[in-house]
Amino acid sequence: MDIYSNFNVSFHNDTPIDHKRGFEFIKIPAVIAIVVSIIDGVFILFGATINLAVIVTIVSHHRALKTMDLFILNLCLSDFVSSIFYQPLVITRLLTRSAQSGIHTGIFKMATFTCLLADCAALFLVTFDKYLSIRFPFRYHTHFSKQKVVAIITCAWVIATAIGLTFALYDQGAMIAGILYGVLLVLMFIITAVLQIASFFIAKRHERRIQQMAKVGANCNSTRESKRTDETPSSADIELEVANSSINNTKPVHPLTSKAARTTTLLTMVFIMSWLPQIVLNVYFMITFDAKTFYRFIYLFVAFQQLH
Repeated sequence: MDIYSNFNVSFHNDTPIDHKRGFEFIKIPAVIAIVVSIIDGVFILFGATINLAVIVTIVSHHRALKTMDLFILNLCLSDFVSSIFYQPLVITRLLTRSAQSGIHTGIFKMATFTCLLADCAALFLVTFDKYLSIRFPFRYHTHFSKQKVVAIITCAWVIATAIGLTFALYDQGAMIAGILYGVLLVLMFIITAVLQIASFFIAKRHERRIQQMAKVGANCNSTRESKRTDETPSSADIELEVANSSINNTKPVHPLTSKAARTTTLLTMVFIMSWLPQIVLNVYFMITFDAKTFYRFIYLFVAFQQLH
């Protein structure tokens, strides 16, 4: 039985359910459906436009692409596919007042698993690539080549599509596909959040080391200059002394005041806030099979998830 569509559970009498071809359809209240659909539509237009612009920009410079650019291209592509293919299906599901056909239901279930898994995998790969570039800056290029990146991205899409098709087409394998989907989603979410936080602290450690090295170099230059007191300082020497003085007087930068730290913190917070509600709800559903609560909030969370 399909763990996301067919449930051998009892619901409250006030839960509107239509039965068609064995699919239990839970209606979304009209006001909530309209409001969420409008919000989702705005996110679709904004996200599709931005991601398409980034895709065109990266593809137009394909000869100079680096491995990091390929991961970013995959992230934008997965977001774009989700915006134009999956999110419109979410809107139709919200606004419909009766059970939909088996074909539409199958497409919707396949798109849900495939797009969300591919999107989460793309975020994970971008974060992992950024972590390696910060953690091992001098050995970074030995970890990934363009061929390896293309192979990894292809495998991620194949796995996501296979799980989505299995969930949508095969009732006997739907349970396994649903469990595998939930496990992969939770693992990638946790690892991505941990890597983003780790990248933040590693970047701050590198920043402190660079500041310490700059101060040591400035002190060495000041010592050498003090031995040449009898010489007339040139304009270049004066400029160097002023620069060294400014470096020595520089106060340590607080982690939340640097631009890089603010950017990393913002991205991490947006990622956690946009994905955590959906992750928690999926885990809750797999444990309790509370379909009423699941369908009451899942589409709002899916629309909100586009913020990342």
